Amino acid sequence: MPAGSGLWPAGWLIPVEGNAPPELDILEGLMHQPSVAKVNAHKRTTRPGAYSDQMGPKSITLAKPMTERHTYGAHVKTDGVDFYIDGKLATQADASYVPDRPMYLICNLAVNGSWPRDAKALVNDQTKFPATMTIHAARLWEGGLSWLSV
Repeated sequence: MPAGSGLWPAGWLIPVEGNAPPELDILEGLMHQPSVAKVNAHKRTTRPGAYSDQMGPKSITLAKPMTERHTYGAHVKTDGVDFYIDGKLATQADASYVPDRPMYLICNLAVNGSWPRDAKALVNDQTKFPATMTIHAARLWEGGLSWLSV
């Protein structure tokens, strides 16, 4: 992962037909905080004007910064979603967040963005470009297991 404020690497699952939610965020990084990984699960909501109901985001403090290699995963089961970092269970979402349709994986490195709304998270004169996110492997299995090694 690249270091630098304003860089936002992510690995997430959204429905094949494109209209999320549901959405499972296996990894979100706000690189002004390189020792914190975020995971989240979104589901449909009935609240007017809201994108989704969500379980988090949950912030997971890493033993080594995101600029070093990690493996992130999600195991979708009938009774919930388990999120893993480096092979260890990091957090869980209950059964209400289990997607009800086929999903596909997106891996991207965004610059700036609308979340979080924090000036410290925006690109500054210390952010180096070009910035790249190297993906060593992405694995998806029928039955709900997804792994992303970056």
